[in-house]
Amino acid sequence: MTARSIPRSHIQTARLLLRPTSETDANRAVEIQSDWNVARMLSNATYPPDLKDIADWFSSHGREWDEGTAYRFAIEREGRMIGIVDVDCIVGSEGSLGYFGWKDRPGARATPSRQRKR
Repeated sequence: MTARSIPRSHIQTARLLLRPTSETDANRAVEIQSDWNVARMLSNATYPPDLKDIADWFSSHGREWDEGTAYRFAIEREGRMIGIVDVDCIVGSEGSLGYFGWKDRPGARATPSRQRKR
């Protein structure tokens, strides 16, 4: 399977739902990135986050998916977005894996990470 043949679909586990991001996720992403412990781990994030910049980024996700240059999934738990996982910078059959997450229940620690693998 080449990167360009990945269909837009959901991935369901017992605890989580991974679904393609949408422009409506921008406000929640701002909320998540407003936590310094998350933002400081992101390579391309500003702090405090700017809603317009994040909304512009989310508006490019559909085009990137269609072009096969990035696949971005919202991570949901109990119907609430708690992070994003993506493969971006795709050239041929290689790309970079990244993610960031947020505490998903009261008392939990944030899981701010942005890992890149090639």
